[in-house]
Amino acid sequence: MMYICFLEIYDCTMWSTLWGYEPQSIEVTVCIPGCKKYMEVQPSIEYYRTERIPNPYPAGDLPWTVYYTVRNAVVRCCREFGKVGPLGECPVTGDHEPRIDEWLPGDADPIDFFVIDDQYNHEQYVYVEIVEAPAFEGEWLRRLMQTLTEFPGWGAGILAFKSAYILVFADKIMVTGSIFENCRDFDGVVRQGQAELAKYKAE
Repeated sequence: MMYICFLEIYDCTMWSTLWGYEPQSIEVTVCIPGCKKYMEVQPSIEYYRTERIPNPYPAGDLPWTVYYTVRNAVVRCCREFGKVGPLGECPVTGDHEPRIDEWLPGDADPIDFFVIDDQYNHEQYVYVEIVEAPAFEGEWLRRLMQTLTEFPGWGAGILAFKSAYILVFADKIMVTGSIFENCRDFDGVVRQGQAELAKYKAE
């Protein structure tokens, strides 16, 4: 739980070092744990019909260190709500991308979440597959949004539905697919998602 406020930062030296580009100013979401305000905020729900939503890394090529820093944060978020595997966090140390056998281990089966370990491209997305239906819940979605406030511009693609998709950002949720077409609020997206996953389990 947290409050949200916005700051303008004009000394971008640290930002440039970490993220690889230096904007004129940055709008940063600051989260204060322990507060109820964030949980009361209703994120906007946007329905989209295009095949995909591009989200390129502003500096061009996305460094592996940046991608795995964000992925590690998403892994930690998911672990608050269930088991994550088959791989855990990727060590972001040194100058080389670690081999798979250098990664931290994931949790033992059965797992609830699979946070995709490959960096597919140079876009600001991490992908999360829902392995067990109960893992898809409102509190987890809100915590994921809170996690993404630490990484401006980043989103998480949720792989859970046969013919629908969810993109989660710090301030909004984008959905596509007929099951979400009439959803107008956060709770509606959660209910529809849970109902759809319950159908799969019954099949």
